[in-house]
Amino acid sequence: PATPTITASGSLGALTTSYGTPSSNASFSVSGAALTADLNVAAPSGFVVSTSASSGFATSINLTPSSGVVPSTTIFVRLAETTPFGSYSGNVNLTSTDATPQSIATTSSSVTPASLTITGLTAQPKEYDGNTTATVSGTAAFSGLFNGDTFSPTGSVTWEFATKIAGTAKALTRTGDYATPSANYTVTQPGLTADITTKALTVADAVVTTRAYNAGTAAAITGATLSGIISPDVVNLTNSTAGTFAQATVGENIGVTTTMGLTGADASNYTVTQPTLSGTIIKADQTITFASLPNKYVTDAAFALTATASSGLSVSFASPDTGVLTISGSTVTLVGIGTATITASQAGDSNYNAATSVDRAQVVTPTPSVIYTEGLNNSASFVSLTGGAYYSGSSGAGDRPASASFVNLGSHSRGVSNGSVVITSNTLDTSLGSVMSLSFKLASFSVNSNANGADAADNVKVAISTDNGTTWKETLQINGNGNACWSFTSGTGTASTAYDGDNTAVSIAPGSGGGLRTTDGYSTVTVTNLPQSSTLKYRITALNDNANERWLVDTIQFIGIVPQVAAPVGTPTAFTTTYGTPSSAQTFAVSGSVLQADLVATAPSGYQVSTDGTTYGPTATFTQTSGSASGTLYVRLSAAAAAGNYDSAVISVTSAGAIIPQSIVTTSSGNTVSPASLPSLTFTDGVVTGSGGVASFSYAYVGRNGTTYTSATAPTAAGFYTVTATSTDPNYTGNANNDYFVTGPIAGNDNVTKPANNSATQYTVASLLANDTRIDGTGSVVSTGLSITAVTSGSGNTATLSDPNVLFTPSASSPETFTYTLSDGTKTTTATVTVTASIVQQNLSLKMTSIGTPVFAAGNTTVTHGFLGEPNQSCVIEYSTNLETWTSAGTFNADGAGVISVEFTASGDQTTAWKKMFFRASQPPN
Repeated sequence: PATPTITASGSLGALTTSYGTPSSNASFSVSGAALTADLNVAAPSGFVVSTSASSGFATSINLTPSSGVVPSTTIFVRLAETTPFGSYSGNVNLTSTDATPQSIATTSSSVTPASLTITGLTAQPKEYDGNTTATVSGTAAFSGLFNGDTFSPTGSVTWEFATKIAGTAKALTRTGDYATPSANYTVTQPGLTADITTKALTVADAVVTTRAYNAGTAAAITGATLSGIISPDVVNLTNSTAGTFAQATVGENIGVTTTMGLTGADASNYTVTQPTLSGTIIKADQTITFASLPNKYVTDAAFALTATASSGLSVSFASPDTGVLTISGSTVTLVGIGTATITASQAGDSNYNAATSVDRAQVVTPTPSVIYTEGLNNSASFVSLTGGAYYSGSSGAGDRPASASFVNLGSHSRGVSNGSVVITSNTLDTSLGSVMSLSFKLASFSVNSNANGADAADNVKVAISTDNGTTWKETLQINGNGNACWSFTSGTGTASTAYDGDNTAVSIAPGSGGGLRTTDGYSTVTVTNLPQSSTLKYRITALNDNANERWLVDTIQFIGIVPQVAAPVGTPTAFTTTYGTPSSAQTFAVSGSVLQADLVATAPSGYQVSTDGTTYGPTATFTQTSGSASGTLYVRLSAAAAAGNYDSAVISVTSAGAIIPQSIVTTSSGNTVSPASLPSLTFTDGVVTGSGGVASFSYAYVGRNGTTYTSATAPTAAGFYTVTATSTDPNYTGNANNDYFVTGPIAGNDNVTKPANNSATQYTVASLLANDTRIDGTGSVVSTGLSITAVTSGSGNTATLSDPNVLFTPSASSPETFTYTLSDGTKTTTATVTVTASIVQQNLSLKMTSIGTPVFAAGNTTVTHGFLGEPNQSCVIEYSTNLETWTSAGTFNADGAGVISVEFTASGDQTTAWKKMFFRASQPPN
């Protein structure tokens, strides 16, 4: 049989490793033939073999032949991971039963100690505390032990930070080492790191300052201080006064963030904890900028107001004076004259308080207008003229300017050739005027020639007087030059100056060069800035020295803002009325503009005026509003106007400061107040005591009802009277009658007889009073209430009152009289008693037989009646209506048939009283 054979090839290089780690592999090849048993591969000490490069390593391995054959097999050799520290060599032995052993030598290889590290220790981070102390936690343990080794580190080890400064992963300084546990190991001493974190400082006492809104978020902080600094570290707080609000808008408890920082030598060891702060943003004040407003004319166009608020918010405008202007948005529309207050306001919003409103005065004045135009149309209304003449028509073809009108306005102009013309205004009240100017049209002609015109000797001057023409201030002088000529329209130049009151005229002359001026002829002359004066006048004087030269002035206009009273509209007719009754009113339209005072109409004597036709007085006032006043003026003759003529009366219409007063002049005739008829009068005791306004009367008195009286003097005796009162007041005409009575006693004279021998006798008071009466307070004639209070003796006799008789001692005369005083207790009168001797009373045959019908005639006071008596006898007939008071009708004679025809006049109307009339007859004394 074949011999078992082992074949090896290859060599092994030196291997190195560290304890606990297999080395890298070395390899060789082995094969076997005719083998009868496994081929054993045995590694030397410290080595291991395997047929796999990565696994299956052992100190020996067997290769099992197949049919005796072990094919060529790679054997991997390495130092085992359990091989202790040291150097190793030897052979890898290859053996099989009956086969010749083989070997492969290993090169000297080595196992180095494994490196151990210390684990289990952790250096604890700390907050900066100003020192280097460190805290290490855990138990030290070896890391890197192999093969089941168990060792615990031994040794005295302490730790601290190298510096106190805060930092991250700061290395600790170790004092002492851990011991190596065996030769198979080396110990790598541990190095520890830990953080020294910065110490957090807090901020104390920080306060956010409340502030007003400003659209930003910046916050101001006060009082901030650091808390927690370790002494003696030097640390300072930075950016401690500023912060940031979380919102820019107004609010309370708004969060405020800060970015406070630290500085100083030890600042890096600390951090600052930002304080938790909040603050308040209040509404901000705002202001309005609103410039003063320039004056405006009422006709100016609408304009925009400009005002700004410091907040940037929009400003609104308003005005209560809507009679002067209206406001829409910021656009102002002028509607009237006056001063309006415009208020600029801003209401504020969530971030701004309302602004303080700003008021501005907008003065709106009238637009300067033509106060009047004096056309000089062959007459003058507003000026007076001295010298010169009126001109009309046009220049001739040979004149210069040729075929040009001599007139600017209307039908005439005023001019002068070879002389002067002075045009002086009427007095003007400009005391309340403004923006006033004077203008007129001026032309210069060469007439009857084309070689003349205004030369150096010719001029036109304008002067102003503020004292009604006492002194004049020369203001403008236009000088001729080079025979200059121009028409009212050919000259385009304007001679203009402003009045300054210095009495030095501004001199202007047309340009040099002969003849017609078409570019610098002064066809319009203007003086502006006229002064305020209550007695203003202007004067235009034109002078030339040649009959072929002619200055022409036309269209004088006074322009400005001046209180004006318009000429009343209406044509008066004659006013007529009767005293005590106002005349019918006539109406006139009155108006004024640019007024600074009310419009007042003043009536002349005898007239009244009214604004409403109801309430009349000596004046009528039309209240001006925003400078304007207008209305209907009612004019009438007053009810109190005395009878007479009121012709050419002037009703003035004025307003204080008006440049030209106006008036209404009544017609020159026919304005009359006629006397009124007497009103109903009241009489008391024959005198007018209720006259109805009549100033005076004349009186005439007559008696009635048997009272005989005719006089212009009021009667005092009791009786019945009629008074006629005739007006002596020129305002009244006519008279009035009044019947009245005077109370008191009415004496009836007595006829008595005395003894024929003239012996003393007596008469009873009652008999004497029998025919006395009185008129009482009701006007009734009564016989009661009378008494005799005294008697007066007559010539040669003696009468004595010895109630109830009167004792009478007669004289030798017959008849004779005595008197007695008759009294009604209030008034007295005197009665005469006629005493006749040998009086024989005879009863007459007097029958109340009517002869014919009684006749009442002549106002029903004449009575004609017939009686029967003794034939051819005379008798005294008396009558009475009451059998108390008897009145003598007269002495009547009976005819041969005894018929007595009685005719007498009775007091008063007897048509209703005759049936009550009583008659008595007595024989006349013989």
